[in-house]
Amino acid sequence: MKKNLLCLVILFFAQVVLSQTTCDSDTIPSNVLKQFNKYSQKKFTKLMQDKKTDLNTIYYVATYFRTKGDTTSKQWYILFTDKMKYFWNSDKNRSSRACMIFKLGKVYFYLNNYADATTYFTKAIAAKCPDPCINYFLAKTTK
Repeated sequence: MKKNLLCLVILFFAQVVLSQTTCDSDTIPSNVLKQFNKYSQKKFTKLMQDKKTDLNTIYYVATYFRTKGDTTSKQWYILFTDKMKYFWNSDKNRSSRACMIFKLGKVYFYLNNYADATTYFTKAIAAKCPDPCINYFLAKTTK
């Protein structure tokens, strides 16, 4: 009985630790990461100014800079929030919209705007975004 209880406790904490490390690390696709590693600052500036740059690219660039500890990530996250206006008008796919709502929540989370982050995490849950990390981030914003 004591062994079973101990095993359950260990499994619970292992799951918590694994979800924390999985949810805290946004993965950038390897082909995109290779591309970014070759870019100069001028190329990133061009990307930022190009109105055709899609939301996922902007999010990946912001994440790329955030993981490197570069404060430029904040400018990219702000650009993401600005471009979301155009996304709402162009994308009618419910599941991609739900995932973008979750990304928007993470953007506000990384910008330390926890009130807006909480709002968008709640909306992402209501929109049925399949990512299990939503609850993890929601819990972090409501500490």
